[in-house]
Amino acid sequence: MDLVCIVIFETEYSIAYSWNPLLLLAKWSAILIRMNPLFGGTKWSLESLTPPWGDTSSIYEHIRLHGTDPLPDEAHLEEKTKLKWTGGAWDGVLGHHWRGTDEPQRVAEILLALRSLLERADGRTLGALYGLVVQESILPSIDPVLKELEESLSSLHRRHLLELGRYLATRAGHREAVKFGVAVVGIVGRSEDLETLTIIGRNEEFTLYVATAIARIAPEPEQALWALAKTVRNWGRIQTVERLKETQNPVIQAWMLREGFRNGVMDEYLACICARAGKLHDALKPQIVDDALLDGAADIIHALIRGGPA
Repeated sequence: MDLVCIVIFETEYSIAYSWNPLLLLAKWSAILIRMNPLFGGTKWSLESLTPPWGDTSSIYEHIRLHGTDPLPDEAHLEEKTKLKWTGGAWDGVLGHHWRGTDEPQRVAEILLALRSLLERADGRTLGALYGLVVQESILPSIDPVLKELEESLSSLHRRHLLELGRYLATRAGHREAVKFGVAVVGIVGRSEDLETLTIIGRNEEFTLYVATAIARIAPEPEQALWALAKTVRNWGRIQTVERLKETQNPVIQAWMLREGFRNGVMDEYLACICARAGKLHDALKPQIVDDALLDGAADIIHALIRGGPA
């Protein structure tokens, strides 16, 4: 009788046939032990690796415990830029007012390093990717990186990518690595990641990335974005409310006209969005309206008259 031996590899299942079961057992046992995590082989994992951020403490833990700036990598950032930006300001200005092109060389380098890490997790591959990610702002590169990943990842690599995203989002000590991790979770994550993302998003340095991720993986994206928007005030408010511009929820629309457009940067960034999304012209039609709506309408109109980003 033929013996069917199923050999479980890291990436596929192979079936071998032989008349000699002992020979097959000897031959494939070595492969199983070497290649299959179930038999103590080289399981893909980041847990045992030396963190590439050194002794810099976890940004996620800092936000969870303290919530506010300065972040653990503040000294590292000031040494590089010689400037101090408020949370989310650099990405906000870059995203709203810079119309440059993507960085194809950096995108290619990140993708190459990422694929190497997904194939083999060790200190070298993790360190190479981490160094590229924290080298400078990830914002100009993140969209083409994610697009390529979504189009080409295997199911196995998606599992590895999710582990990497969670690892960087919750443990990394440098903000660009946390942003990269959050963005990765946004394309391969699950609803169980929402609590972690929401904690990170309360710090406005990361709200843009969290809002984008939440919009992708939350079962009710509008409700999740609205809840996040109410916890932030400056660039985080701007980035989150912009993603509510298509809402048809009357409760969210009412909030946008009374409170949602207000932010600590410039009301002009959100005045037009909230006037349109909240249907200000319809909200003002009744003969009697509440004071909060009148105050909001006046401030929205003032912002529209002043012009600028609106």
